[in-house]
Amino acid sequence: MTNGGDLLRQARQARGLTQGELAARAGTSQEQVSRWESGKRSPTVDQLARLLDVLGYELTLQERRALEGDAERPADAVRDAVRRGRRPRPGDQPKWG
Repeated sequence: MTNGGDLLRQARQARGLTQGELAARAGTSQEQVSRWESGKRSPTVDQLARLLDVLGYELTLQERRALEGDAERPADAVRDAVRRGRRPRPGDQPKWG
């Protein structure tokens, strides 16, 4: 399973930025970005929103749908969009069955 640090690293790399470049743009240190990406620390919601903004993404809150069967989680749809090298869009929805 992909964790938040992995998603941050993938998004940063998709934009072609080093940890230091992301840190400078987000107003933090390279060491802090490294801690977040390695999972040693977690960013606050404000820090995460700032990082995502710098990377060209946005943090949104969406109501979870309760459906039967095996369903892909919304976080997986976002992760897949990042892996494809594009911004997740508001219409990105999990593939339900």
